[in-house]
Amino acid sequence: MSIIGPIEKDPSAYDVVIVVCPLWSGLMPPPMRTYIYENKAKLNRFALVSVSGSGEGNKKTIPDFEATAGKKLLASLLLKEGELRQADCGRKLQEFSDLVSKLMTS
Repeated sequence: MSIIGPIEKDPSAYDVVIVVCPLWSGLMPPPMRTYIYENKAKLNRFALVSVSGSGEGNKKTIPDFEATAGKKLLASLLLKEGELRQADCGRKLQEFSDLVSKLMTS
């Protein structure tokens, strides 16, 4: 596990924690793995946003996030780096946000 600095916010104070990280060669970065592992008991629910070269091609990484946390992701958004510059990126982020909000209330 990687060493990361102290966490300033207690994840248990939030209904949903949205983790945002790149994926490195289709793998969860060690600092994110450490954060999730060390805080899994405090994560009420969690969702993932990631930007990488493969975007949705990295769906195979989702089970690793879930296994590390010991729970299912509420939602995920896996973007390709090039999508950040496209006009519909804002729409995709809004749809993700709407989905997380909807799933929180169901």
